[in-house]
Amino acid sequence: MMKYLAKLNWLAQEIGLQDVTKQVHQINELTTILGDQRIPKKHLADIGFLPDKLERLCEQAPTKELEIKVINQLLNNLRNYLAQEFGLWSIPNLTTAELIAMKYHLHDGLEIMAGNAQWTKAFQDVGVNMVATDDLSWSVTSATGARNFAPVTRLTAIEALIRYATVADFVILAWAPNFGDADIALLEAYRNLPRKPLLLMVGERGGATNSTAFWRTAKVSTISAAINRSFKSFDFINEKILKVE
Repeated sequence: MMKYLAKLNWLAQEIGLQDVTKQVHQINELTTILGDQRIPKKHLADIGFLPDKLERLCEQAPTKELEIKVINQLLNNLRNYLAQEFGLWSIPNLTTAELIAMKYHLHDGLEIMAGNAQWTKAFQDVGVNMVATDDLSWSVTSATGARNFAPVTRLTAIEALIRYATVADFVILAWAPNFGDADIALLEAYRNLPRKPLLLMVGERGGATNSTAFWRTAKVSTISAAINRSFKSFDFINEKILKVE
């Protein structure tokens, strides 16, 4: 089977439509940036085609209808590719990190359940002092476990919260699992802190991230329309940056 990127580029060349080529070019650029352990400056534009647009593309190139439908499936699988290749479900960008840092006057931050610490890297690049933490249990069996964007300290989320809550201006958690009760335990620990830093979560409310019980229990608000415009999701997942209490 051809690798994801190679197949994308081959199909784009075969199809020869500008709308397709433009999206594949974006993915090539993003892959280069992430492969260099860098953070993109801005969010991806929409990737993949909705049914009406897909139909118009097939009308423009009727002899390439099969190829167009295949490449659309691949484009819609981009988030899975990024997870498998880089260990990233959430793709931060420097514009968003800077807007958050400016809005809340942030100097010191903590990332919990950090995975490969891409959000830590984004905030570091805009001048915020960051500590990334994770229990690293997932990294033992994952091929992407050694591809950190920043150093990661081995701590559970609650251990990290207790250790750093007195010095961090904010805590960020991206794409917590949508199963188990770790997020509920974390929320309880946060609410019991004598000093509560700003708590930000990146994910999809009631969808791809966090448990159902968490969304029932947490007090959630969007932090800023401007910030979330800078972090517009590239696919069908309604990913947002949320303030949690």
